[in-house]
Amino acid sequence: MKWFGNRQVMGGAFGVALVILCFVQVISYRSAVEWTEGARARRHGRNVFIRLEFLLNALKDTETGQRGYLITGEQNYLEPYREGVERVGRTLDELRRLTIGDPDEQRSLQGLEPVVAAKLAELEKTIELRGQKGFEAAQAVVLTGEGKAWMDEIRKVTAVMEGREEERLRHLDEEVEASSRRTIPVLLAGGALSFALLLSTFYLLNREIAERKRGEKKVQILNDQFYGANRELEAFTYSVAHDLRAPLRHIDGFSKLVLKEHSQGLSEEGRRYLARIREGALRMGSLIDDLLNLARVGRK
Repeated sequence: MKWFGNRQVMGGAFGVALVILCFVQVISYRSAVEWTEGARARRHGRNVFIRLEFLLNALKDTETGQRGYLITGEQNYLEPYREGVERVGRTLDELRRLTIGDPDEQRSLQGLEPVVAAKLAELEKTIELRGQKGFEAAQAVVLTGEGKAWMDEIRKVTAVMEGREEERLRHLDEEVEASSRRTIPVLLAGGALSFALLLSTFYLLNREIAERKRGEKKVQILNDQFYGANRELEAFTYSVAHDLRAPLRHIDGFSKLVLKEHSQGLSEEGRRYLARIREGALRMGSLIDDLLNLARVGRK
């Protein structure tokens, strides 16, 4: 009964430890998912920041090429302008792809694209005027401040988009930090409790094994005592059997001798008595043989 109770306690402790380990695994999995989502969101935010900076740099390159051409009239200065226009188009495509599924960023991007198009149209207009009507005509458009206004608007929109990404990343960092503050104590407590339960289980298991060994030792001692008693009983049986066989042989032998040599001097009743004595001796000998056979069977 004590062993059965220990088994129940060990089974319960082991079951609780498994439940706690499963709970810890679930918490760990959720933390890993949150960390993965956070890493993906940070990567997304960095990509948006980088593309916005690429866009501003590409627009600056277009302005640089435009100014060089306006001042010199040399076509080779338009090369940075053309490359910048291509980069602006590629960067806008990448921003569209990155902001899919984000309504706020999509709206900001939809507001940014017309402004960028207006800025590029202003640059192209001044370049065409420089080529057709000369420096003064192009300069007059530049002096209106239209191009600067468009660039200021572009910087304003990109700053809003960057600020939104920064706020999102800050909020995400706060969530991750709060989740870490909640998760780490739970993991530590769960691990410690599971370890304690497992140690208790191993302790009870070792104690049961020790008790079982002690019980087996007691059983072995009892078996040895039982075998010793059997050997003593067997020896006693042999001794008794051999001690009884000698007088029985004497009784049977002398009875046979009397019947053979002195039967004429005996009455019919006397001969009958001696025959019955011999019959009893023979039966007693048969019983002794059966007792010895039984002892041999028990030994085997």
